[in-house]
Amino acid sequence: KEEFQTSTLPNDWIMSNQLDNSNWQIVQVKGKDGLTGKALMHTNPNPVYRKQVLLLTSKTADLSNSVEPYLYFDFVHHQFTTTPYLDSLRIVVKQVCGTVQREKVLFNGNSEEMRTVDTTSLQNWTPVDSSWYWMAFDLSEFKGTKVVGEFQLFRGQSSRTFLGNFVIREEYYQPGQL
Repeated sequence: KEEFQTSTLPNDWIMSNQLDNSNWQIVQVKGKDGLTGKALMHTNPNPVYRKQVLLLTSKTADLSNSVEPYLYFDFVHHQFTTTPYLDSLRIVVKQVCGTVQREKVLFNGNSEEMRTVDTTSLQNWTPVDSSWYWMAFDLSEFKGTKVVGEFQLFRGQSSRTFLGNFVIREEYYQPGQL
């Protein structure tokens, strides 16, 4: 489980950026539980960086003994009303070991499709507990392998994306679920 509680990106995560600016950064936020914690944030105020891709790859998860593996994380996306340039995000799971290399796109959308709150003109917007969405993706087709999660962010301008509480684990069972 990665809660991003240090001040730098974990050593076992990889960030690939064609630019030396506009990176993911760890910031203090109010989480979906209402408590103050940390999360990854990306914002791109510079129009020069539009359409440039920023890759963030998780540490390797071993699913060799998994029964019902899932990828879970908390997610917020805020779109500013003053920009016509939308961010796009693709979330991909990739098998990293073995003779067969597979990958699956779990999510692919732009700012209007992935925003979790109404647009505003606030440049320094930060999430509140009700802004967060809990994302869950079934990884059962990758049982018996090793995988990474990859966030492919195609920069727009002036939106903010937050990620927190990333974990690949067995399925959480909800009350009333068999």
